[in-house]
Amino acid sequence: MATTHSDSLPLGGQLRRIFTAGPGEEGRPLPLPTKFNYALWLTRPEIAPMSSAVMVADVLFSAHSGAEIANVPMLVAALILAAAIQLLHVANCLADRWVDMEYKSKFARMVRDLGVRFVAWQIYLTTAFILLGGGYIAWATGHYDLAPIVALGTFLLLQYSLPPWHFKSGGFWQIPWTYIGTMVFPGLVVLRLYDRPIEIPALLAVLGLGLTLTGIFSVNTAEDIPEDAEHGINTSVLALGLPLSFAESMTRVSVGAALVIGGVVAVAGWTWTLIPYTVVLLIVLWYLGSTLAGVWRTPLDEAMAVVRPRAKMFVVMVALMGWVTVFPAAAMFAAR
Repeated sequence: MATTHSDSLPLGGQLRRIFTAGPGEEGRPLPLPTKFNYALWLTRPEIAPMSSAVMVADVLFSAHSGAEIANVPMLVAALILAAAIQLLHVANCLADRWVDMEYKSKFARMVRDLGVRFVAWQIYLTTAFILLGGGYIAWATGHYDLAPIVALGTFLLLQYSLPPWHFKSGGFWQIPWTYIGTMVFPGLVVLRLYDRPIEIPALLAVLGLGLTLTGIFSVNTAEDIPEDAEHGINTSVLALGLPLSFAESMTRVSVGAALVIGGVVAVAGWTWTLIPYTVVLLIVLWYLGSTLAGVWRTPLDEAMAVVRPRAKMFVVMVALMGWVTVFPAAAMFAAR
């Protein structure tokens, strides 16, 4: 069985294998617009609508005034959090280039055409930008704990794809670590920008938003089951199996929605903005529930024929769930 990260190697050997060009991975001459386009696609820009919705909702859940939003530290925080999510995807494309050759060959080809060295420097420079930005917002706000929070969050995002922890291959533990890295980390950074203690309704809403969105991730993870199994990557979907994984996802989305609604009602009451929120929530639960029904007691080949077409809707579902959450978040902001 082929393995992506050569777990039999010591840590240094595993990292060298990922960050060192193998045969045909040195890159080739590309026009500058093509090189920029490839580098952009490795950041998975199709995920940007969800990521931007998370930032907007987190800010509106927690801010008390326009002055708390329209300032330089908030702008820098938005930039470094956007860069952090891009870093997650670029590192994953680099580390998974052997797996992606089979099903997501576009990303593997882009890594090879750009060259492993180029992509590695994209990771190094993005990491440096995030850490410098974290240092700035810590200095500007006087909340010096922001610097280690940003450093730790960045490390956890890199560990999704890289050894020694490689959360993507952590079985069930992929779920909480992905949640912490992609949702709790950005939310905590936003909540610590203000000159007041973290407020419980805002915290509940931020945590709930993360649960509703990461609950949808299982469909995207499930589409790679055959390739992940071949390369020894023990994702949560592989560890739990398709039916249990989708049942867990529906539970996570439901719990997350309850936290969002609880946080919103505590500040803004039963606002009309919860109506479109509930409609989209039901659409997402139908999306997951119908996928669960389609894979129930079904052989893997037949189950993948159900999952892969639905995985193409993943980007739409997370963007829709993220942006509809902005409505009740805006109600919380307006009620303060």
